[in-house]
Amino acid sequence: MTAFDKWCQQYDWIVGVAPFIWLSTGWPSFNLDEHTSSLLVAKMRLQGLDIEQWIAREGQKIILPLNPGAAFEVAGARRSLLPASPEGRVELGGIRYAYQAYRHTADREFQHWVYTVEHDWEPDHFRWLKVKN
Repeated sequence: MTAFDKWCQQYDWIVGVAPFIWLSTGWPSFNLDEHTSSLLVAKMRLQGLDIEQWIAREGQKIILPLNPGAAFEVAGARRSLLPASPEGRVELGGIRYAYQAYRHTADREFQHWVYTVEHDWEPDHFRWLKVKN
């Protein structure tokens, strides 16, 4: 299938191909087994996209979005830090805290964590800790 696909891609006049073959698992009703079907679906999703477009599209599923107006991000930016995690919440001793990890390109051996009592977004109340990776 891969060799046939490469052969087809060398001709710009071939826009699509629907091969019908007999699989080793059989194919009397033209129903694809799950593995073959998933390979074809993945291949079809790439049609019309170059690798950079595909990576940008698929990468959105795992990207950590920036939120430049968020209190932690403003405080991190003042320290030249970028977020390395989403915000988290934890409760200890009946007090709920908000926290988030940050990183600095010049300080790659460490994580910079910021935390505060939940809903206390006054930057002067933020606490920072530095943790070795």
